Amino acid sequence: RRTDRGIRRQGTELAESELRYRTILESMEEGYYEVDLAGNFTFVNDAMCRLQGSSRDELMGTNNRDYMTPETAKDVYEAFNNVYTTGEPERNLEWVTIRPDGSKWHVETSISLVKNPADEHTGFRGVVRDVTERKQAEEALRVSEEKLRTITASAQDAIVLMDEKGDVSYWNPAAERIFGYSSREILRRPLHEIIVPERYHEAYRNGFERFKKDGQGSAIGKLLELEALKKDGTEFPVELSLSSVNANGKWNAIGIVRDISERRQMEADKKRLEDQLQQSQKMEAIGTLSGGIAHDFNNILGIIVGNTEMALADTPETSPVHGNLSAVRKASMRARDIVKQILSFSRQKEQTRGSMELGTVVVESLRLLRSIIPTTIDIRQNISNDIGITSGDPSQINQILLNLCTNAGYAMKETGGILEVSLANVTLSDAESSGFPQLSPGDYVKLTVSDNGNGIAPDKIDRIFDPYFTTKAIGEGTGMGLSVAHGIIANHGGAITVSSEVGRGTTFDVLFPVVAQDLQAETVSEDAIAGGDECILLVDDEPEMVKIYQSMLERLGYTVAVRTSSIEALEAFKARPDRYDLIITDQTMPHLTGQMLAREMMAIRPDIPIILCTGHSDLIESGKAKAMGIQAFVMKPVIMRQLAGTIRDILDDGDHQIIQ
Repeated sequence: RRTDRGIRRQGTELAESELRYRTILESMEEGYYEVDLAGNFTFVNDAMCRLQGSSRDELMGTNNRDYMTPETAKDVYEAFNNVYTTGEPERNLEWVTIRPDGSKWHVETSISLVKNPADEHTGFRGVVRDVTERKQAEEALRVSEEKLRTITASAQDAIVLMDEKGDVSYWNPAAERIFGYSSREILRRPLHEIIVPERYHEAYRNGFERFKKDGQGSAIGKLLELEALKKDGTEFPVELSLSSVNANGKWNAIGIVRDISERRQMEADKKRLEDQLQQSQKMEAIGTLSGGIAHDFNNILGIIVGNTEMALADTPETSPVHGNLSAVRKASMRARDIVKQILSFSRQKEQTRGSMELGTVVVESLRLLRSIIPTTIDIRQNISNDIGITSGDPSQINQILLNLCTNAGYAMKETGGILEVSLANVTLSDAESSGFPQLSPGDYVKLTVSDNGNGIAPDKIDRIFDPYFTTKAIGEGTGMGLSVAHGIIANHGGAITVSSEVGRGTTFDVLFPVVAQDLQAETVSEDAIAGGDECILLVDDEPEMVKIYQSMLERLGYTVAVRTSSIEALEAFKARPDRYDLIITDQTMPHLTGQMLAREMMAIRPDIPIILCTGHSDLIESGKAKAMGIQAFVMKPVIMRQLAGTIRDILDDGDHQIIQ
């Protein structure tokens, strides 16, 4: 009886133990499972059913590999086999399982053996934890870190991470490019000892300590410009921005370093150009003013010249009036040349090289210079007859004289003096040309500009042609005048020398090579003017100009249709494009310029010949006119005889003649 009671008591205790065991398993938040040796579920708790999304009845008897991808099932099999073989449990295994609805969840599980009382292996048991959210967070962090690595790797600025000791813990590719150190060479080394010049070391250390303490410092923690060192020892300017961040409980400093060498150079260039710009702005203002005046003045000259030419045509040569009218025309041509000269000085005229008589250019330049040189300075000129012909750009020769003469005037502005300009033919022998390495023996025209002013000190005379070097007071010179003159002379195949004595004056000699070419003087032929019977469309917004040109062209036999509006002219052309044999249009007009009008007309009729007239324009020059397909580009005031010849050249031969 005692034995029966003991058996019953043991059975009761076993049942109670089993109940407690089951109760504990069912109260767990983690899933619990038991499988046989084949992997078939023999027990699952409620948490396991909930996690798997199936009922106990649905899970019992099914194989755990039924809820896995083939790849995961292979890993699970190997893990279970390893536990079976070694008898050692596996913990913290991770894999992906599949719920009946197809959704996937990440699990962290353990595996241990189940044995019977005879110590035989009967199956496996384990605890399953849902780590999907953690895996998603880890993946999000991985993606974020990958994006960050991509950003830092592609950044143009150096990005540097430093620990609390100031040692480098991250060094992006831009830092390698900027400083020349690879990541391997610089990681875990103090940043300031490598890329900061020694004179900044103490300030850097002090600033870094303050930055660690409160995120601020006299230098560190702000956008700072300083000098840094490359691997080869070269110093260069950088811009540094430093901020702090706590990562994984550790303090770090992030520095962004930008190489500002190019910006510094641009700033230096900008500063060097500011003085030159101030002077050029003065010339630009003169150029803008002279350009506007030139347009209006040439229109006035055009009216004078046109009426004078028609009056001359109606006046017998034996009449005293004919001589008076000829004088008016000659004076008008003189006024036209002065306008061209003003435009050359203000660089509003297209610069072209050709054969020129240097004496004429110098005389014209000195007439204009007289107005800007103080009257206390006596300008004398000594120009020999039969000066050789040179090749060059008159406007650039004007600029040379302007620079040389204004410098001479500055040297004598307080005391007055004599400015002498002379021209003479010279021949350089072999021995003489040796003093000019850039010149060959031969014939030259020598331009000499001398003054009796202050002179140039010996220690400065070798630098006067250097850009931005000047002996003038601040605000009175840019140091570019002689440098520009030297460049122009060199481009013309010439040379310049200077001699000076303090207190006695300075002399500049400029040599230009002579070319074997004669100049044809501009003459006004008195032969009969050729005319025709073609139809011409004349466009100009100045009514008086239209009236004069129409009258002159009709006298030559042409049929002339006139418009004072470029818009109306375009409409008339659209209506009857085949009516007209030639278009003559002004350039500067409201709404549509002559250039724009020509483009519109040629789009309608590509073969229409066009003559473009202008008194001044910085938007259209002869080269642009040619490129557009315009047959002739005529500067105002238009001389009727030249215009008539151009018309016949175009209509008869299609010759692309350009009148300057």
